[in-house]
Amino acid sequence: MCDPYIKITLGKKVVEDRDHYIPNTVNPIFGRMYELSCFLPQEKDLKISVYDYDMLTRDEKVGETVIDLENRFLSRFGAYCGIPQQYCISGVNTWRDQLKPTQILQNTARIKGYRLPILSENGMRINHGGRDYTLDEFGKFTASYFTIFVCYCPLFSMSVYIYVNKGF
Repeated sequence: MCDPYIKITLGKKVVEDRDHYIPNTVNPIFGRMYELSCFLPQEKDLKISVYDYDMLTRDEKVGETVIDLENRFLSRFGAYCGIPQQYCISGVNTWRDQLKPTQILQNTARIKGYRLPILSENGMRINHGGRDYTLDEFGKFTASYFTIFVCYCPLFSMSVYIYVNKGF
């Protein structure tokens, strides 16, 4: 078993979250957000390391990855790789993207040369690609489901659904 914690390095900035290690697991869910600012291209490498917390001996590095932020920023995919499957306003799966799902949907349509989606004023309908999408189409995403998981925002939920499942 392992007691993992995260260490994040961006340029000369270091965030070592040793105090929030997860005890006795090999599949940790850290559920924390860290915000660091940088200047591209000088501080382009974001290094994320996972360490095993040890009280008596030196902490051991379990693994690490380096993300080239400049490459990611300039990529045609932008920050939209791995977009969540649903829109949540609280909890572990809180929406963390700087743009709301409706903005991502509109920006992607603009970049790909599609007609922009038309959002209804009441937030219950989106017209995209000549088709109307309504909240009624989401059989598994009923109001009770969203109430339990605090994920309910119809317009944003429909935008995520269209983005993930309908041709983007």
